Amino acid sequence: QFQPSAIQKIIMLLNLELKLLVILIIYGPRISKSSLGKMSKCAKNFLKTQEAIRQNVANDEDLSRTVEQDLDIDKIINELGTGRSPCIYSENAHEVNRNCKNVNFNELQQSQSILIDFNNGRLGNQMSSFASTFALSKQLNIKQMLTHHTHAMLSKYFSLPEVNILESHFCNPCEDLQFTPVEEASGSFGQVLYMPAYPNMVNVYKQFLDTLRKTFVFHQKYQEKAQSFLQKVKTDSKLDNPTFISIHNRRGDYNFAIKSYGGNLVGRKYFDLAVSLFRENIKDAVFVVVSDDIEWAKENIIG
Repeated sequence: QFQPSAIQKIIMLLNLELKLLVILIIYGPRISKSSLGKMSKCAKNFLKTQEAIRQNVANDEDLSRTVEQDLDIDKIINELGTGRSPCIYSENAHEVNRNCKNVNFNELQQSQSILIDFNNGRLGNQMSSFASTFALSKQLNIKQMLTHHTHAMLSKYFSLPEVNILESHFCNPCEDLQFTPVEEASGSFGQVLYMPAYPNMVNVYKQFLDTLRKTFVFHQKYQEKAQSFLQKVKTDSKLDNPTFISIHNRRGDYNFAIKSYGGNLVGRKYFDLAVSLFRENIKDAVFVVVSDDIEWAKENIIG
């Protein structure tokens, strides 16, 4: 049986946790509760990640020995980011900043304040970020901006309204702008404000849900593909009027995140009970499984 070396273990550990770790280090110093909303679950996960990584290393003798002899885990973590600036520069920013300008500070001081979120998460996080910055900018009477990264990810799936993109306005935003936490906002002019990490301010954006629902409409090609898939499932089921029930089964990186709370991923028994419950209460139920580990789902979720 293959036994990974200590170096291989560290590489696997870092590969598994790298995305969480990068965001933790960048955002860690500014993840805090504020009057604007409670800390999101994602943010809580990231706060626990750093200690969990150190604990994983400490609990493995090979890893501990290798870290002491060959690697400085603190150095590795620190090199990923100091946390001094919230700004993350988007890789493909040159695509949108051909007409950008250098910062005119006098003009900036007299302009409407800007609100932005440097969210490096996946689609769900980006949607929460957009909703939160959109709603809060309305409340504070300031201007919402998106990073190129956020705009690129959201516009891949949705037809966004015309929005301001940070890198199309400023050529070197990370170097030139002074960013202030949104909870320290003063008036509606002259500041570049940033959100707490991974914002999901439901209480703030719930009054704008009608607008947000119109914003988050999938491109037609995705809708057609989904409808085609469901139609095939309906045909295969031989049911005239099935009720589709979605099972969201996230595993992958979530396996580590949930362990930071002392929990474990649910197994086959959980899904068996859930499927049975729906079968008992809903006529002609058809289950559609969405997962980042589809092979596990095929073996363990039987509908």
